[in-house]
Amino acid sequence: MVDWSGSSEDGPSTKGPKRNVNRPTGFEMDEKSMRLWMERNNVPEGHREILLRYILHGIQMGHALTALAENDLFQFVSRADTETTQNMHLLVKFFYNAAPSPCWGSPTKVSMWIRQGGLNGTV
Repeated sequence: MVDWSGSSEDGPSTKGPKRNVNRPTGFEMDEKSMRLWMERNNVPEGHREILLRYILHGIQMGHALTALAENDLFQFVSRADTETTQNMHLLVKFFYNAAPSPCWGSPTKVSMWIRQGGLNGTV
């Protein structure tokens, strides 16, 4: 059986994915922390408010960002403008490192997030 925690009785495991225990779960980040993360990690300014409205209030994003959040690379690339495509890696890093995991990863998760009203709807 694989030890997913990264350790075992015999010491650190070399099997399974490496976990970053310092990575926040997403819900630990408030609006101020997300804004700071975006600034420090060069998320394009034109996308910051769109992402925050989606995360905080469940407000629908444009087609390209929605496709990215749904983990649909083909739709993202076919719908994104040049700037958004060039910054895809920064946007992916934002979702992975700073956004709550229930708001991205599949079409079902994205639609549920919008329906519940984002973080403000879960409080």
